[in-house]
Amino acid sequence: MKILVSIVFIVCGLIPFVGLNQTAQLEADSFSVETGNPYTLRIVVSGDRTPDTVSFSSWGSFLSPDNILSKRSWIRRGDKHVMELTVLFFDADTLQLPALPVVFEETDTIFTPSRRLTIYPTPSPDDLNDMAPIKDIRREKVQWTDYLPLIISVLGVLGALALIFWWYLRASKKAAITRVIETPAHELALKKLEALEKQSLWQNGQLKEFCAAFTFILREYFEKRYRILALESTSEDLPGMLQKTDFPPEFVPGLKELLEQTDLVKFAKGQPREELYADSLIFARKVISETRLDLEENKPVE
Repeated sequence: MKILVSIVFIVCGLIPFVGLNQTAQLEADSFSVETGNPYTLRIVVSGDRTPDTVSFSSWGSFLSPDNILSKRSWIRRGDKHVMELTVLFFDADTLQLPALPVVFEETDTIFTPSRRLTIYPTPSPDDLNDMAPIKDIRREKVQWTDYLPLIISVLGVLGALALIFWWYLRASKKAAITRVIETPAHELALKKLEALEKQSLWQNGQLKEFCAAFTFILREYFEKRYRILALESTSEDLPGMLQKTDFPPEFVPGLKELLEQTDLVKFAKGQPREELYADSLIFARKVISETRLDLEENKPVE
């Protein structure tokens, strides 16, 4: 009888520990994502017990609740439980995702492993290196009649070519001047500002998206116009870099205030004055118009 009672106590004591060998994993199709693109992560827990909650507090420094697009409840898939999380990242960076605690109703807790995530910036639309390769034309089978117009044309212009060659030998030689023609920095910036204004982002409550796109356009203009690393510099360093160029000093105070206000919106969820967005566009257009280069003489327009 005493042996039977001992066995019952041992079995009852082991019940709370059944299932503690469950494991948790953090999975994704790829651990790299482009800024602004929805990114789906999966928390996969093996075993029969259904998890209760997952705490994302350790991710709070780089992922705000506003950037979580969706979070699905636990779904049973075979011998595993899966929770899907779709988020947005707006700043290019390399993050070490901390481990996430997965809590069960019995107060047991297991942790996902830490994973490394690379967030790369959206390619610039005017960078030819980011363009997809040009696909070849689907060609038909070659027939001899395809060359007939070419043969007739060659025979018809042989005399003209001989005359042009004779004239070329007698003419004075002139150096050919070639130039690479590209869209001027001020024209590109003004076009992008106009497109941004038409999107009406701030009117629709997308304040962070507007500020991110606006500051990128302004920095890109400064980098092309003044040949500085404006896209890689901080908001504190950019005015100082411009002051070492021929950038008009009267615009420096306004630029500093504008960068501070947009940073508050992008990183601190600040609530600036309502006129900030319209005033920002006016200020940017004024700076671009008064600092643009005269492409013929490569000097600022007076």
